[in-house]
Amino acid sequence: MKRKTNKALLLLMTLFFGCSLSAQLSKADAVSDLQFLGNALAESHPSPFSDSILPVVDSLCESLLYEPDSVISSARFRLLVGNVLNEVHCIHTSVSDFPLAIPNKEYLFPFPLYYDGKALYKMDTLQPLSPVNELRIDSINGIASGELMQQMLRFRSGDGRSSSFSCEYFNYHSQHLVPFVFDFPDHYVVSMQHGRDTLEAVNVKDVSFVSPYYQYFKTGNFNSYFNIRKDSVIYLKVQSFSGKIKREIKHIFRELDAYDRQHLVIDLRGNTGGTRDYGILLAQYLCDSAFFYQIVQPDLETGKYLDGKARFTYFLSKLKYNVFNFYRSRKTGNGRVFTYRYKPKRKHRFSGHLYIITDGYTASTSTMFTSLVRQYRDSVVIVGRQAGGGYSSNNGGSFPKLVLPASGVEISFPLYRIITDVHSQQYAGILPDFPIYYSVEDMLSSKDPDMEFILDLILSGMIPD
Repeated sequence: MKRKTNKALLLLMTLFFGCSLSAQLSKADAVSDLQFLGNALAESHPSPFSDSILPVVDSLCESLLYEPDSVISSARFRLLVGNVLNEVHCIHTSVSDFPLAIPNKEYLFPFPLYYDGKALYKMDTLQPLSPVNELRIDSINGIASGELMQQMLRFRSGDGRSSSFSCEYFNYHSQHLVPFVFDFPDHYVVSMQHGRDTLEAVNVKDVSFVSPYYQYFKTGNFNSYFNIRKDSVIYLKVQSFSGKIKREIKHIFRELDAYDRQHLVIDLRGNTGGTRDYGILLAQYLCDSAFFYQIVQPDLETGKYLDGKARFTYFLSKLKYNVFNFYRSRKTGNGRVFTYRYKPKRKHRFSGHLYIITDGYTASTSTMFTSLVRQYRDSVVIVGRQAGGGYSSNNGGSFPKLVLPASGVEISFPLYRIITDVHSQQYAGILPDFPIYYSVEDMLSSKDPDMEFILDLILSGMIPD
């Protein structure tokens, strides 16, 4: 009854407030917006992958035009937009506002899922010790898990041609994402080893269980967590390079001088970035030599695709760099390049053994930090999974909103290219020295294989240079 009431309310709201609340989009408008988005990305985005965008857009639009229906659902349009954005391979290029109504959006997939890169599993907290084969999902509503994940991993892209961020994003938000593929149905038919189960979608208000995957994402309402362990290891969890982290970093490294500990673990799992200056500050306490990064202001037709408000944002960003930071810049064939140079801290700099834990959500300022430490520190051990943010470069600097004309969907659109390693073209995230695989059993039992590996490595005394 509630579901029918929701649909009736949606119809009334559509009549009163117009097409912006429509649950459908005409096929012509969808094609027009996808072509606009494709052209904007190909001509104005600083990504090195712009050549692959238009062929994907042409293929999607051609498939739409062959379909008999004159409209498509809002949920499907969101998937199509994700397909286009995925081709730019940029973690900062994403849907920032989706004004089209999606009926039943508050109804989620019945339980959290976990994708380990090969298979899809049910995160069963009621039977956490079930054999892994009993948790493996073969299909949902007739779509094989492999085919489903191909669509899911294009919903939100990371930097470079890597699925590390996309996997992480899915594992955090699986209950919210799977319904997009099926237009938010009332029921799901889930096929597993024991047979098929027909399950009702669940209201977000009734979801009390949080996926174990969140345990590494947040450790309280603070930016960092500092722990002097009894086993001579210092553990520093940096959740975000924002808020009061600048003060916290300075305090932590002053405190380190009071302890005779030779092992520092910096945990960047779940850290999607923040203010660049704060990541630079942390690097200054760890790097052995002077370092630099660059921002490239490319010669592109960006203003051509922005509306008035976004053009003003674009103007302010160019004013910031070209007036206040002009002394750092030089003109090149790729645009104007701004170089930012830094020296290591003289006091309180840590010189012991350093370990960094990364995962697919380690991105933006976090991967900028790991790239600089990798280049400018004599020894660092990286453990975990490939980072979602680019190692050698990423896109950022300023983020005006690109508005799709027909649907009003807003896209966060970075303007500049940030170069952290001028000698590398590894656009995907940094690869760990020691990749650690997380099984579904590890997740359900709340184990921490990353930290366990580091402690075993320290105890073995065989720490790599």
